[in-house]
Amino acid sequence: MNSFDIQIDFLKKDGDDILNKDIVLTLTGHVQGILKVERTMLNLLQRMSGIATHTKNFVEKIQRTVLLCPTRKTQWGLLDKRAVTLGGGGTHRLGLYDFVLIKDNHIPYIADLASKAKQLNDKNIFWEIEADTAEQVLEFAKLKPSAIMFDNFSPENIAPLVQELHETHPDIILEASGGIHEKTITNYGATDVDIISMGSLTHSVMSLDIGLDIV
Repeated sequence: MNSFDIQIDFLKKDGDDILNKDIVLTLTGHVQGILKVERTMLNLLQRMSGIATHTKNFVEKIQRTVLLCPTRKTQWGLLDKRAVTLGGGGTHRLGLYDFVLIKDNHIPYIADLASKAKQLNDKNIFWEIEADTAEQVLEFAKLKPSAIMFDNFSPENIAPLVQELHETHPDIILEASGGIHEKTITNYGATDVDIISMGSLTHSVMSLDIGLDIV
């Protein structure tokens, strides 16, 4: 913060655990300069710490080799994504350019899904398709996508499909998404999906209570 003539000393690193009353950093400088940056600085620390803490709580509940990812439902884009990784999660697409995701509302407008799948596979393009039913899951697996998303499936409905696809199409990445929350995430983790994606990691998270004291 050289433009405000403020010296920053970090007492905690990104991803460190913090306890109540812990000091995260100290600012040394003129009080006017500190007050100019106070709100912006606290907004950043509070939101990112809230997301990281929220993510870590979910990751600890899974306790399996499942990657927990946010969606693109973010307010602060890459900052939100960074906070999730600091909490032990991964990331989904950063943008539409990362890979092809065929959603349920795209399918009616694709004239020939099999031809589109072959085109993507021939070009070695990573692509994922969203399934709403067990029948769709098995049908889409024949198209050899890179990944299949179980959209709003219950853990009980996912588990047998995952077992079957691991035997018949072991190279397909399997993702659970939709309606997953604190009380159900352990059950979803037990289905042996590869990825669990949750929009709630970023779109409605509570900020951590961090304040600034001037001494």
